[in-house]
Amino acid sequence: MRVAVPVSGDRFTSHFGQCDGVYLCDADLESGLIDRPRVLRRQTSGCESLPQWLAELAVQCVVAGGIGAGAQMRLAELGIQVSAGHQGQTPDEAVRHFLANPRAQLANTCAGHEQQHHHCRH
Repeated sequence: MRVAVPVSGDRFTSHFGQCDGVYLCDADLESGLIDRPRVLRRQTSGCESLPQWLAELAVQCVVAGGIGAGAQMRLAELGIQVSAGHQGQTPDEAVRHFLANPRAQLANTCAGHEQQHHHCRH
């Protein structure tokens, strides 16, 4: 499964729309192995450009800390699943958190109060 994790620099960021790039890897849900990890920098800014860029990268799942409802809807329209509420200092830690229980329903840090801090206000 091709997984994308939002990053700021080389660190995991809990705010999907404010990332300056993504950690991209191929993760095996059965074995828990991570293959071909790399960080790609965004060429455009703004939340609106992220879902299409991820679709072009053949991403199948976004692993995030927080992600707004608008971004989730757009990703779903493109066939990309979202797993929110993950934690970690590094994107690798966030992916490992996801792989430990890929079907967990975790608290999305943007849910319920995104209007106060989410710059796109989806």
